[in-house]
Amino acid sequence: MTTTHVVIYYSLFTLFAVPTFAVFEDTSPGARAAALGGAYTALGNDTWSLLYNPAGLARLLQPEIVTEYSQLFTGLSDRSNIYQYFAGVSVPSKSYGTAALGWKQLGFSGLYAEQTVSLGYGQWIMSHLAGGVAVKYLRHSFAVPSTFVDDNGNIQAGTPSLFSQNGSARSNMSVDLGLLYRISDRQHFGVSVQDMNEPNMALDAGDTDRVARTWHMGWAGESARKLSLTADLSAHQCSSCGTQDYATTGGIEKWWGSAPFSEFAARGALTIGNREFQQASTGFGYRWKYLGLDYAFVFNLTGIAIGTTSGTHRLSLSYRFGTNNKELLHMVKSRYPEEDEFPISVLKGPEDTSNGLAMELILPDQQGKIGNEGKDR
Repeated sequence: MTTTHVVIYYSLFTLFAVPTFAVFEDTSPGARAAALGGAYTALGNDTWSLLYNPAGLARLLQPEIVTEYSQLFTGLSDRSNIYQYFAGVSVPSKSYGTAALGWKQLGFSGLYAEQTVSLGYGQWIMSHLAGGVAVKYLRHSFAVPSTFVDDNGNIQAGTPSLFSQNGSARSNMSVDLGLLYRISDRQHFGVSVQDMNEPNMALDAGDTDRVARTWHMGWAGESARKLSLTADLSAHQCSSCGTQDYATTGGIEKWWGSAPFSEFAARGALTIGNREFQQASTGFGYRWKYLGLDYAFVFNLTGIAIGTTSGTHRLSLSYRFGTNNKELLHMVKSRYPEEDEFPISVLKGPEDTSNGLAMELILPDQQGKIGNEGKDR
């Protein structure tokens, strides 16, 4: 009965990096974010912000579609196949922020599956502060076995009572919230809480199996030389099991090349947490005009480390739709209303690899003449 339920759970979730919880564990989707160790709370400026800090959606200036395929903990001795798909789209408006929709599915060798549908929105509340919210529909399901173990330890044909009485699937709703503060044009600070309401996903209405609430706090800085540094602190809180775990992540990203024709990025991160948790990640990115390709390799330094598994591999594709210069200029100015703070006269792009455009500032000098102040990325 319950034995089958427990076996399926632990076959899947003991594979994930410790510290861990049960259902809907955060697996750092998105190859760019994963290569940075999931330290994306303040750095995110694309559709993937929907899954990390929905306030980051406010930074998008162009419509974008993204997709990803991942293989988690490859090369296990039992040949387990743990995979994840994601597809998402974000659409910014000229004056009212950005809406995003995403679908994610995680599967485990045909025994277990999770589906998440997310609808999010991010908008600049003030010139330096953005807020975001994401509402999620969560569903997980189990493959129902044809045998069960009775109270005497004997294997019997039939459906375990857990599934016959409660079905093999459960769904619920969850909510994420986020804030993003723009310290300067190149520095951001973010805070987010995921699964704030800790939805109960237990099959049996009398049981409790809650999605753990997760808090994130992060800082990101971007230099004029295409170098980004990011740092995140995360805290997992499980009210039903009385467990708390913490992890700190530091990541770095460096771009080379000349937009919009071709740019290449290298990334890396290290995560350290309590209970001797250690994880490293690395990856690369390539941008050509509106098209992006990202890859991430994530491996544990403790627990199920390299040698036991060949690590987690993620491959993401993104495409940003073109917007003419006049429309982009209107969108940027509407989000930075203080002319003396963000005085844009000419907007060239889309060129930037992270934000989708490059802004060339043409500012008046002391004599009132127009001069080129360089590019703001």
